Amino acid sequence: MADLLNIGATALHSYRAAMAAVGENVANAQTPGFSRRTVSLAEVGTGLNGARNASASVQFNGVRVDSIQRNWQSRLAGDVWESGGALNAATARHQWLSAVETRLSNDHAQIGTALSGVFDGADRLAANPGDAALRSEWLSSLDNMGLAFRRAGTELGEVHRSIGEALAYSVEQANAAITQLHRINAALKATEAGSAMRASLEDARDVQITTLTGQLGVDMTFGAKGDVNIRHGNATLLDGDGPHPLRLITGDDGSRSIAAINAADLVPITPTSGAIAGHLSATTTLNGQQDQLDALARDTKAYFNGWSTGGVDRSGNPGTAIFSGTDAASLTLTLSSPDGLALSRVGQPSNANLLALSSQRSVWALEQRWSDLSVTAAQHSAHADQAVQASDNRHQSNSAAMNAVTGVDLDTEAAELLRLQLAYNAAARVVRVAQETISEVIRTL
Repeated sequence: MADLLNIGATALHSYRAAMAAVGENVANAQTPGFSRRTVSLAEVGTGLNGARNASASVQFNGVRVDSIQRNWQSRLAGDVWESGGALNAATARHQWLSAVETRLSNDHAQIGTALSGVFDGADRLAANPGDAALRSEWLSSLDNMGLAFRRAGTELGEVHRSIGEALAYSVEQANAAITQLHRINAALKATEAGSAMRASLEDARDVQITTLTGQLGVDMTFGAKGDVNIRHGNATLLDGDGPHPLRLITGDDGSRSIAAINAADLVPITPTSGAIAGHLSATTTLNGQQDQLDALARDTKAYFNGWSTGGVDRSGNPGTAIFSGTDAASLTLTLSSPDGLALSRVGQPSNANLLALSSQRSVWALEQRWSDLSVTAAQHSAHADQAVQASDNRHQSNSAAMNAVTGVDLDTEAAELLRLQLAYNAAARVVRVAQETISEVIRTL
């Protein structure tokens, strides 16, 4: 009777633990990073000499909870982390290149419109160089051209600063995840395998890995106790010695890079995945486009200054430089009076210098260079958008495969709960029968 009572009691304990696991599954069905729990049961054996647990399954003497396991596969998790990092990289890159496309579109920047307005206005003024209204109108068009360059240069600078802020935040997020993983590693090493606590810690570990790989693609190795070591190329980010944080390095030329602090050394990192990779890639592309815009602004300045110094103004004085600035953001018209426009040349008609300006329009090809720059920015953005779509499709496929293993289906959990309740009731019935039998034997004696 004692064995019968033990069988029922152990069954009650085991099924109660299994029902608790089902309840945890239901409660966390929508919790990010949660993996479905299953309870593994094992027989409690009785040795031939009657000592319990002396030899498993020699005689059945009840059931016990062997372990609480997560429904999880490292290969599927690795696929999700890798594709998630690729998606974040593509998304970050597209976000910034789309912003650049907007700033460099002619509808927004209007540099092409301003350049055409200057040349077309020069043709109108050449037909009547003495018209004061046309002189003022043309001077205004030159000022508008400078304003268009300044607006585009300033706005690209603002995008550059915004990328820097986002990059700094991503590095901060990655470092926070590495620090949390170090703490989780320590807890995992002190936790019993197959326990509910181990499962919870592994869930927490995976959440932090998801955060980290979303910012930076890494290489991971898992220890026997579920702890993780992390590297990126030659750089160690997390090992038995603790976390090794990332550092953002900004160059005087506007370039940006990432390194890991390993002891006293900075080990450079060249990420290809994660939001950090997207920010860095966008920075490189933006710097190239900014350089082209600045070169165009400097050439525009040189072109119009050279034109002005080659002529004479309305009073016959030699023309002077009419633009100042070293880049697009600082290109400024310095001439304030229409009478200072050098429309003529010494000993030549009053529109001679204007005619020379128009004749060089196609040679300098300022409008075409701006058009090429604007089109290139649009192409970069379009290619980045295509990368986002491809990465998103791949990530959704990997996530669906992982969710099929780790996800919680409420219908399945309801059926499992019903089965466990019936088993629990049966175990309770066994205990009750054993108690009644023992009581009857005692009364009989």
